Parts: sequence; structure tokens; C-alpha cells
Amino acid sequence: MSGARSGTGFSSFVPLFGPFILLWALFWLVPLFYGVELSLSGSAGATLSTSPSIQENSIYLGNYQTALSDVKFLKSIENTTLFV
Repeated sequence: MSGARSGTGFSSFVPLFGPFILLWALFWLVPLFYGVELSLSGSAGATLSTSPSIQENSIYLGNYQTALSDVKFLKSIENTTLFV
């Protein structure tokens, strides 16, 4: 043996890193983007984006405007920042 290990470096790391990226995307990125899509739609738009009803019920940032104008929501944010 010459002392150099074969299979070290980035090329041996890729097969181990691939399943992590796949599972991370499946269990973190997909729900994240789906949640953002749901937050930008009305209550009747709680379907997948391939449905035509999501286009009809889109209210975009209206949900966020409603939340930011709600006194109870703002108080809950204040309490969260105070205690966390």
C-alpha cells in the first residue's frame, strides 16, 4: 500500500449525501412550499395547485394583511418575542 486511500474525497461523499438531499427535500421543502401556497389562497383554495379552483380563490397577501391588522395576533407576536 502506498499510504493513499482510494475513494476519499468528494466522489465518495456524493452517494452518501444524495439520499439526505432527497429526504430533506421530500420532508422539508415540499411542505414548506405547499404551506406558502396555502397561505396565499382563500379557505376554498385548500387543494393542490393543479386544481383550477386555486386560481379562482387566490387572495395573495390578503391573509397576511388581515393577520397583521388583528390585535390578538399582534399581541401574540409581542408575547412570543418577550418570552422567547
